[in-house]
Amino acid sequence: MLNSLNKNLSKRALATSLALLLSSTVAFAATDISKLEVLMPTLLAPPMVMKHNQIAQGEAKLVKFEMIIEEKLIEIDEDGTKVWAMTYEGSVPGPMMVVHEGEVVPNNETVT
Repeated sequence: MLNSLNKNLSKRALATSLALLLSSTVAFAATDISKLEVLMPTLLAPPMVMKHNQIAQGEAKLVKFEMIIEEKLIEIDEDGTKVWAMTYEGSVPGPMMVVHEGEVVPNNETVT
C-alpha cells in the first residue's frame, strides 16, 4: 500500500511541477526583452556584494553580467597549499549576482 501511495504522490508532484513550469514558460515568453531596461552591474569579489536594491523597484529589467571563468592554480591556506580550481572573476567562491523575481538574465558564453 505504501508503494502505491508513493507512486500517486510522485505522479501528483510531477503533474504540479509540470504545470508550474509551463505557466512560468508562458509568462516568460510573453516578455519582450527588447523593451526592458538593461543593467550591467559591476561584480565584486566575496565577501562584498554588488550594488543593488533589497526590493525590486519598477518594471522588470534585463540584467547582464560579465564574468571571466578560468581554471587556475590558487593558494588555499597560510601554509602555501595550492590547488587547481575553476575560478570566477579570479576567486572561489565567485561574486554574488543579485537579481529579483521577474528580471531576465541572458546566458551568453564567450570562450577565448
